[in-house]
Amino acid sequence: MARIHVALPERRSARARSVTLVLLAAAGLFALRALAPARPKQAAIGFISRVPTPEAHLLAFEVVGTIDKGAIRSMAEQVMAAFDTVGDIDLLILMDRFEGMTAGAALDPANLLSQARSLSNVRKYGVVGAPAMAATMIELFDKVIPVDAKTFEAHEVDAAWAWVRTHDPIAEPADG
Repeated sequence: MARIHVALPERRSARARSVTLVLLAAAGLFALRALAPARPKQAAIGFISRVPTPEAHLLAFEVVGTIDKGAIRSMAEQVMAAFDTVGDIDLLILMDRFEGMTAGAALDPANLLSQARSLSNVRKYGVVGAPAMAATMIELFDKVIPVDAKTFEAHEVDAAWAWVRTHDPIAEPADG
C-alpha cells in the first residue's frame, strides 16, 4: 500500500495543534465507542500491561479486554513520565485482544493530556491487532499528524517490533 505523507511545518501554531487535537480526540472517541460491543452496562473487565523493552525510548503496552478509566490513566501516566524523563519516544500497542473502552476511560483527562503531548513527543506509533475501524483511523491520521503511525495485523507482531525499532536517519537530530 502506497503511503502519502503530508509535509507539515516543524512548529505549528497553538491553534493548529488545538484543532488537530480536537479532531484526533473526536475521531478516537468515535472509533473506540463504535468498537465497544453493545451490552448492558457492566464493570470493565480488562487490563493494560507494560511490556518490558531494553530501550528507554521505546514503550510497549498490551491491551486486553474492556478498558476502564483506571487502566487507561495508569498507561497515560507512564507515557507522560517517559515524555518527562526521556523526551521523544516510540510507542507500540498490542491490542489483538482489545474488546472496547468505557466512556470514562475515553474521556479521562490524563488520557487526553497524554494524547495531546503525543503529537510532539511520539516519533513512531505502532499498533498490532487494532479492530478494523481503529486501524482505519490510525492510518488516516498518519497522513495529517506529525507522528509516524502504522498498523499491523495480529500475525505481524514481529514486523511491528522491527518497524518501531527502526529509525529514519534523516529524522534523527544532527550531531554537533
